[in-house]
Formats: sequence, C-alpha cells, structure tokens
Amino acid sequence: MSWPVRLMTAVCGLLVCMPLSGCATGAKHSVSRPQVAAAPTDRQILPVAAHGAQPRPHASFREAAREELRTFLPRLRDDAAVMVEPHNLVLGSAMLAASIGIRQGLDSDVRSKTAEHPDRWGEASSTLGHFGEVQYQLPVIAGVWATGLWTGDESLQDFNRSLINAYTLTGLSTLVIKGIADTDRPDPDWNNGRFGFPSFHVASTFAIAATVEEYYGWKAGLPAYTLAGLIGYSRIDERDHDLSDVVFGAGLGWIIGKAVAGKHLDGDGRVRLVPFIHPDASAALGIEIEF
Repeated sequence: MSWPVRLMTAVCGLLVCMPLSGCATGAKHSVSRPQVAAAPTDRQILPVAAHGAQPRPHASFREAAREELRTFLPRLRDDAAVMVEPHNLVLGSAMLAASIGIRQGLDSDVRSKTAEHPDRWGEASSTLGHFGEVQYQLPVIAGVWATGLWTGDESLQDFNRSLINAYTLTGLSTLVIKGIADTDRPDPDWNNGRFGFPSFHVASTFAIAATVEEYYGWKAGLPAYTLAGLIGYSRIDERDHDLSDVVFGAGLGWIIGKAVAGKHLDGDGRVRLVPFIHPDASAALGIEIEF
C-alpha cells in the first residue's frame, strides 16, 4: 500500500476517534479588556493609578503558573476540536493533494538541482535552520509565557495560550504524519534519510507566524511569515527536505495557527468555505479569509 493511501486511511480513522465536543459547543473565547472605571461623583482628589500591568508577587506568579499548567490539557483538547471542523478538513485535504502532486511531479527536479548546487546559501541556511528547531523555539515560547504571567497581562496570556496550543497541535500532527508517510529525504545524512514528510521546521514556524498575525496584524505577521519562508528554503537548500515536505508543512502550520488563534479571539477560525455563484452561472465553493 503506497504512503498516500496509508496516510489518508489513518487520517480518516483519526477523525472518527477525535472528540467533537469543542465543535458542538460553539464557545467563544475572547481577550478580556480592562473595564473603564466610573468617574467619581464628588470632587475629592483621587490617586492616579499607574499605567500598564504590574508585576505579580512571587506567590501569585506561582499560583498563576500552576493554574495555567492545570488547565493546559483541557484547553488543548478543546482547541484540537477545531482541526476537524469542515473548512479546516477541506483546506488540509487540498494542501495534502497539492503536496502529493508536487512530490510526483516537481520533487525529483528540485532534488537534481540541489544535488548539483547544494548549500547555495552556505552557513546562512544552517543558521536559519536553527530557528526552526525545538531546542531554540521552546525557550523563547517559555520566556514569553513567563512574561505574560509575571506582568499579569491578560491579552499576552491569551496570546500565549493560543501560541502554545497551536505549536503543540502542529508538532503532534507533524509527528503522526511523519510516522505514517515515512518518506525518504534528499540527503540520507539527515535522520538516516527517513521521515521527511512534512517538515517540522516549516510547520512550527508557520504556526507561530499565523498566531502572531492573528493577534497583532500584518505589521507583525509579515516579518514572521518572511522568516518562516526563508526557513523553508533553507531546508531545501541543505537537502534536508523535498519541496512537497516544505509546502505541506507550511500549509499545516498555517491552518492550525489560524484556526486555534481565531477560536480564541472570535470563537471560530477566520478561514472559511463559502458558497458563491461563478460568472458562468455555475455554483462553487470559495475560501474566505478575514484579515
């Protein structure tokens, strides 16, 4: 049985077993915003409150950290449900189909070109590759998480919850798909030439970029996407991954990042399938992306 067939079979089985409670509830998660205090009725002089979030005492920080850790798995389970919503399944299937087409058509040509001219970017490719590795990403994510808890900034904490859940779901999905597909890599020196599809470097960085863009807009998202794209090219340049590994990794991370962050911000993802009528009078489905 070929790996695409094995992959599609396993995905179908996973969908049957995955909990759907998060889809049914339609619960809305929004970033809490500070309430404006009512103006005093008398004319007494009141002390001016300091602007910005104030650092927590050490005891409060520990309590907040314990609470975040205690609720991590329930939140992760609820966010996982968004992955089986119809529009995300269709987008994921489309990305998988495109990646299989690339693997059967373009991957061999790209392999030949990189074999003739490997490491065009030299040390730059190796440096970029580090940005996509777990041992470099996790300390940064942990530092931002600790900062949100220490300052008591609720909006930053909500961003961190989305980021951590999107990163975790992307990593788990990538590992499962790697194990099912078990494709070879262009260079056998990388992980003994096995488990190439999809690229974790690319999937994780695109999940981070999508979460950043959802919360902070394109001014922050564009540099994050640019870095993710450069990391993707570095994987091809170093002959660690094929083009199809990079394309599907980017799509997987982007879909999960947008879906999880959109659920936290608006109660649903910002990527939707919508029906429309084509000018030739034929009915079709379109992809609606809210920016």
